[in-house]
Amino acid sequence: MSTPSNATQRDDTREDQRDGARTAIISALAPIDGVRSVRFVGSYWEADATTAPGDVDVVVILSTLTRTRFEACRAAVRAIGGHVFGLPGLPVQINDTFGPQKLGAGDQVVVHLMIYDVASHRAHVLASPFTCLDWERVDHGYGPSLRETYAVAPIAPPTLLDARRGVANYLDDLNAGTVSVRSYAWNVDGTASLAVQQISLDARNRGEFAVHVVKHLLTNLTKVLTGRNEPLTDDALAAAWARWVPSSAALCPEYLAMLAAKRTGVVEYAPRAVDVAIEFAAGFAAALDALIAALPRIVWIRHAATALNDGTFLGQGRDPSVADAAAIAPLGGQWVRVQSSTARRALETAARLAPGVSVTHDPRLAEIDYGAAERLTYADLAEQFPAVVRDWQSGGDAAFPGGECHGDVLARLDAAIRDLTQLSGSALVVTHNVVLRTLLGSRLNIPRHDWHRISVNHVDPIESFVIGDRVVPYLAPARLGAILDCGVGA
Repeated sequence: MSTPSNATQRDDTREDQRDGARTAIISALAPIDGVRSVRFVGSYWEADATTAPGDVDVVVILSTLTRTRFEACRAAVRAIGGHVFGLPGLPVQINDTFGPQKLGAGDQVVVHLMIYDVASHRAHVLASPFTCLDWERVDHGYGPSLRETYAVAPIAPPTLLDARRGVANYLDDLNAGTVSVRSYAWNVDGTASLAVQQISLDARNRGEFAVHVVKHLLTNLTKVLTGRNEPLTDDALAAAWARWVPSSAALCPEYLAMLAAKRTGVVEYAPRAVDVAIEFAAGFAAALDALIAALPRIVWIRHAATALNDGTFLGQGRDPSVADAAAIAPLGGQWVRVQSSTARRALETAARLAPGVSVTHDPRLAEIDYGAAERLTYADLAEQFPAVVRDWQSGGDAAFPGGECHGDVLARLDAAIRDLTQLSGSALVVTHNVVLRTLLGSRLNIPRHDWHRISVNHVDPIESFVIGDRVVPYLAPARLGAILDCGVGA
């Protein structure tokens, strides 16, 4: 009989230790009024984490954030001794800020306790999707998962430029010698606001932040391009650096040495760490600009309004013109193709948006076939075809009487997309309300029974990027949030 290796025994000990720590933290937090879930995120909880914790990342989601609940969570975790992390005799320090700042110097266990409620977690997902995506990958704990609370949607490449923890944000901090940290400021009425501080990088944090910036930018770019939420090994990170930021690839060995030092628990880094990160991030920003400019994109638009957009079902059974063609302004751009539904209202819109450009007629982009519901209002439909409405209310995808369902629209839309993804350059597509609801619902992972709740305005461009065979919408956070809320019952 073989005996376990020392490495295997160490791994088993680490996992037992983490299990014990999770149990202790849940036991401390779950009884507190308003605690909805406790999730364990970050590198300490990874299978290959070292025994000694640097930061122990814990996310708490409250039903509603109050100062009383916030302080109760802090006190409960602070009371846990270092012994639950395999470090008896060491006290627990709470870092309740939001940001990649490291506290402590090895004489205490630092628990990075990040406390949200459902509303503030939603806001965090929209402002800092890459952080939340990492959290979804390493997500053990008590109560609903972070994804179940509010999920991160597929991320388009420009988000790497403009999101919190995007390259612009990182470069601002690195050049200023600071790290952006957010913390709660409590108002007199007991509500909280997030206050931003710029914390000067000390000997430890300049290295920790430099390591963080390079690792996360390369990992996040890889996630965006592959659509997979996976970490990078050191070899994969070096390969990604050489491929995407070759201008600074000579610095990669120096960076990997910093990364190895971090894993040993070093608390002081050389000043050059920040220089490495600045040179990398500047090159990354330039390379990302070039990548985004080279990626094919599709701009989707709902046709201009007609006199028959009056609250009745307008599908394939009627073919009105737009109400005010002269109000449709040309949409600037160099289009390799302008593609439109065969409906008059879509073709007229396309002609105005891209004057002088030949329009490809595509019946696959037609509005949903409402069948016998054409011309009816929703109230009429519910009265005349109650079984259809009952199926929708139970989460089904029943077809309109004699017409189509969302699944039918999705099948023909997917066929059109397969052709569009073969193009290089930018395509303009003019189509209809339900087609665009189907596009957004399917590509943003919204449950199908909620697609009817997505709002799509007339002649309001929806930009998307083609990455391989995927089409990823790129929407401003407020607009994205309004659409994602359709999938969480808001």
